[in-house]
Amino acid sequence: MKRILALVPIVLMVFTAAFVAGRWSVATARVKAQAPPPVAPPSREPMREPEGETIIPFHWSRLESTNYATYADNLRAVGCPEAVLTAIIQADLTRAYAPRFAEASKAVAGLPLPEVEKQRRHAEIKREIESILYDQLRLQRPERQAHSRFAAQQEEKIAEAWRLFPQPQADPTNPESIAQARSNREARLQFLSQHLSADELLYYKLEREGDARRVEMLLAGMQPTKEEFLRVAAAVGNRDVRAVNGKLPDDVREILQGVLSPERFALLMDLQRPEYRAIVFNAILPFDLAPDVASRLVALRRNTYPTDPASYAEAVKALLEPSQAQWYLNNKLIHPDASP
Repeated sequence: MKRILALVPIVLMVFTAAFVAGRWSVATARVKAQAPPPVAPPSREPMREPEGETIIPFHWSRLESTNYATYADNLRAVGCPEAVLTAIIQADLTRAYAPRFAEASKAVAGLPLPEVEKQRRHAEIKREIESILYDQLRLQRPERQAHSRFAAQQEEKIAEAWRLFPQPQADPTNPESIAQARSNREARLQFLSQHLSADELLYYKLEREGDARRVEMLLAGMQPTKEEFLRVAAAVGNRDVRAVNGKLPDDVREILQGVLSPERFALLMDLQRPEYRAIVFNAILPFDLAPDVASRLVALRRNTYPTDPASYAEAVKALLEPSQAQWYLNNKLIHPDASP
């Protein structure tokens, strides 16, 4: 028995080496073959052990399992530290979910997926993985996860909110489905308001409820500062911010007028017109333009094109690649009256 205990540090070293090399992967959909028993060296005299003691050779097949709960129990049984155990299973789950991550990153209708939407989709998948780790398997949650602004206890409350008030698959043609989705969202926010500060709740809504995408689309083209973005996000809440025929809802216009400077508000109102929305959806997003280039295109279309089309065309050619510039200048959605 003493020899078995003496092997524990060696086993932990093997865990660490295997973790670095990635040799323990157990995908959830794969059924592993039974590993053959280890074979002793052919010409080596075996050590004589005291009667009644047996050294069991270490082999990963004795620990691996297609059931993650069993896998975790096996790792604990040989003294694997809880943090290492969690890292092992988290890495394996991430590999098992790789096809989901790839699918969530695919282009839509031939256009590249905006980075914010890609992050939102990836965050949903990561929540599924975290639910398996911390809710189903009850593994140790880190004090603060990497790249997360929320502490472990707050993450537990966030997970609890989603369990109590899940997000149904909203059917845009079904008013009852839409109402249920909104009701559950408000219930989650009400629950979390007891555990998060006002600033934390705002960032939660941006990162976990998809509000960042809504605000990004509302302010698309004006390249808002961080302060402008946060002020608008806090003010509009869960309101419908979609423009109809180039006009935002009256209550949204009133809110925006109160949180933006007169010049920035005027720019945003101009950007709701079809030709400016076309710049966003036909150039800025598909070409993945840098913020300064996007702002310059909008300013040129707004200030230079109406009075000096020739100078406008030269300025656009200086900003974009030749093929992009030609396509942009001939785009009738961006220039509905005439081609420059």
